[in-house]
Amino acid sequence: PYTTATGICFLIFSSLSQLSLYRRRHPFSEYGAYAWQSEEAFDQFCRKAREAGIVELCPSPPWRIAAPIIDDNSRMVGVLGASLQHTDSPAPEECARLKQIFLQALSQFS
Repeated sequence: PYTTATGICFLIFSSLSQLSLYRRRHPFSEYGAYAWQSEEAFDQFCRKAREAGIVELCPSPPWRIAAPIIDDNSRMVGVLGASLQHTDSPAPEECARLKQIFLQALSQFS
């Protein structure tokens, strides 16, 4: 749950009660520590993603991106994600291009 864009998106855009339950079921020390240098590094990434309104994991393969689906009451009702399998880390320009394609597709859902 700490390594997928959709899982991270769920974490950072969930209600506090959902987040608390999720973190009890999936402790960072067991499920996320191997992928992040520290819980503080993960939390910092999450703060930036929350501000951006989107989770993007690039350039580490595979490229992954996710965005929350928010209802009229400002509640997250789902997450939309995409990934692109590749063996090499994409260049920043390619990440930006893929992000634009995702955001364009996402705009069709609103």
